[in-house]
Amino acid sequence: MKKISIFLLLFALLFIHAADVNAATGPMGFRASFRIESATETLIYGAVNAYSLSQALEVMAAGRGLTLTYTQRGSESRLTGMEFRETGEDVNAGISGEWSAYVIRRGEVVRQDAFLDMPIENGDEAVVYFGVADETRIVTHFTCEATAEALTFFVGAETMEWAEDSGEWSPREYVLPIEDAFIHVDLPGGGQATGLTDSEGRAAVLNTKPGYARFYAEGYRQGRVPLIVRTLAQTALCGFDEGAEAVSRAETAAFLVNTLAEGNTKPARRVPAFSDVTERHPLYGEISAAASFGIVAGYEDNTFRPDEPVTLLQLCAMVSRIFPEVNKTAASYADESGGVETNVDHETADETETEAVSPIPEWALPATEGMTEAGWLENIGAGWNDLITPETLNQLYKNITE
Repeated sequence: MKKISIFLLLFALLFIHAADVNAATGPMGFRASFRIESATETLIYGAVNAYSLSQALEVMAAGRGLTLTYTQRGSESRLTGMEFRETGEDVNAGISGEWSAYVIRRGEVVRQDAFLDMPIENGDEAVVYFGVADETRIVTHFTCEATAEALTFFVGAETMEWAEDSGEWSPREYVLPIEDAFIHVDLPGGGQATGLTDSEGRAAVLNTKPGYARFYAEGYRQGRVPLIVRTLAQTALCGFDEGAEAVSRAETAAFLVNTLAEGNTKPARRVPAFSDVTERHPLYGEISAAASFGIVAGYEDNTFRPDEPVTLLQLCAMVSRIFPEVNKTAASYADESGGVETNVDHETADETETEAVSPIPEWALPATEGMTEAGWLENIGAGWNDLITPETLNQLYKNITE
C-alpha cells in the first residue's frame, strides 16, 4: 500500500510539472507579440503562440492569406518574397530584396538576423521586416544638437526605392519625422537619460556636464515608418555653449574628470575647500574630483576662480598630471642656473612673470614638449597663451584617444 501511495505522489508531481510547462508555453509554444513590416506599411500586428520566430511567421502568414518564398543562401534559407494568396500581388509592389527579423525582450533588441529561425520566449516582440543591413529600404536620420543645458535629438527616415536605369537606390519621399523613437543617452560623468520623440521626431534631454554623451535610438512608428530597430551609437561633445570663445576653469576640470581622467587617476590628496566653489555650484563634484586627483589646484587666497578662462599652457599642465609619463624629465631642460621648477601648481600662476625670455615658461616645458612629441597637440589650432575653446578640448581628446 505504501508503494502505491509513493507511485501516485510521483505521478501527481509529474502531472503538475507538465501543466506548469504547458501554462508557460501555451498549447503551441510561447506567447509573443508579432508584426510584419513591409517596405511601406505594417502588414500584421498581433499575438501568436510559437517556439521560434520562423514558426510564428508561418502561423501568422497562413492566417492572413500570405504566401512566403524562400531562397537558399548556402546552408541557410532566406525569406525573399511575400505575396497575397488571393491576388498574387507582391506586398512590396514588386520591389525585390530580402527580409530580416529581430526580437525585443524586456525592452531590448536581443537578436537581429536575416536567418529567421531564432527562438522566442514569453512576452517577446518578434518583428519581420523588409530589408537587410546593407540594402535597407529605410535610411534613418539621427542627429543631435548639444548646448550647455541640453541635448536635442531628431529622428527621421527616408524611404528608398531601386532605380533600374541607374542601378542605384534613390530617395522616394522626403525625410519623415519618426514619432515614438526611444532615445538612450549615456551622459558625461556616468549619468543616464532617455527620451521619446514627439510628432516632429524631436526629443530633448537635460545635461549641464561638460564631456561626451553617447546615444542611440530604437523603436518604430506603426503604419508610417516600417522600421527603426536600433541606430548605431553616436557621440557628441556637450555641456558647452555653442560657439563659446573660451572654456572656464570649472568646465575644463569637469571635462577632464568626465573623459581623460576616467580609469587613469585616483584620489591623491584631501579635497580642498575652495571659498568660491560651494556645493551649490553645478560642477562642484567635478571640481572637487579634479582637485583630489591633483589635476587642478587653487590660488593662494583659497579660491578656485571657476569662471576664469584657461590657456593652452595651463591645459597642458592639467593633462600632464593625468598622464605624468608624458612629461619630459626636468634634466632634459636643465639650464646653466640649475634646472626647471616642476612641483608648483602652475596652471594658476601668472604666466607673464616667466615669459620675458621664452614664449614657453620653464615650468611648462616638460608637459608641452612631451605632449608635442606624443602628437597630442596636432591640429589644436591655438597658441600657447591662447584661450582654449570646446573645439580645443575636442581635438585634444581625439589626439590622445584615437
